[in-house]
Amino acid sequence: MRTVTVKRRSPAALVVLAFAFAFAFAFALVPATAHADTEEATRDEAKRLFQQGSSELLAKRYPEALEDLRASYKLVPSPNSGLLIARCLRELTRRVEAVETYGTVAAEARRRAAEGDAKYAQTADVAAAEGGVLRATLGLVRVHVSRPSPGSTVEVDGVSRPATESDIVVLRVPGEVTVRFKPAVGAEQSQRATVAAGADVKMEFSSSVPAPLPPPPPRGALPAPETNGSPPSWTIPAAIVSGGLALAGTGVFIGFGLKSGSIYDELNARCGPTSCRAADRAQADVGKRDQTTANVGLAVGIVSAAATFAFLLVRAYGPRSTTSTR
Repeated sequence: MRTVTVKRRSPAALVVLAFAFAFAFAFALVPATAHADTEEATRDEAKRLFQQGSSELLAKRYPEALEDLRASYKLVPSPNSGLLIARCLRELTRRVEAVETYGTVAAEARRRAAEGDAKYAQTADVAAAEGGVLRATLGLVRVHVSRPSPGSTVEVDGVSRPATESDIVVLRVPGEVTVRFKPAVGAEQSQRATVAAGADVKMEFSSSVPAPLPPPPPRGALPAPETNGSPPSWTIPAAIVSGGLALAGTGVFIGFGLKSGSIYDELNARCGPTSCRAADRAQADVGKRDQTTANVGLAVGIVSAAATFAFLLVRAYGPRSTTSTR
């Protein structure tokens, strides 16, 4: 049978072990406690700055109020402090910044209200209403650049922005505005306009980059007519004469053709194709002569029309005559 010997710890050892456990537990709680204390201190400082900024806003000390409210918002981004920042900007006549801030506050407050923080629903409505009233006192400048080259910029009231295919839209207080287009290649362009409250001023700029060359004409196509110099002077009289002959030939063809047809119809009705008498021979000869004359007129008309077309082609595409002075 084995004998088990149990050693008892001394009271001093037990005291040391107890202190060790206590210190370990205390050090484990330090990070969590310190973090909680830091968050609480941040919230308290943000609340203090918010209250101080609110009092300064009521006292119409707008620059001081803006500084404290922005410091509060930086610590704790609350839509309520954002709303007061927008009001400070409005009172400092920084209307464009105020309208943009109102829009940001309204969007953020709606998002938080949708996530269940109902207290921000009223903040969203107030920011949207006040921002809409202030927006109506501003105008809009809309700038469009056609085919901007890389590196081109658009400058509105000294503020430069990259030029793109999309419109550049800028809120602006009423008054005269100067817009400059600075292409990467080519001369600077500028326009001036007067912006009114609620107005939408549109400006168009065109890049100085040359347009691409047109594609070559397909094989067999007629070349483009030359525009330099004067066309041959004889082509118009020649075309008039040939055109007159074409009309005359067509008239002869129609007139004598109708007359020949009438004689044929009369002989055919009276004696048929084979039973005509010798006395009708003279009338048949007249009809034959008229038909020959009609055929000649048709030929003259066709040739003259072709000549007219040829003269017009020569005038359009023929060589130009130029005059030089020395």
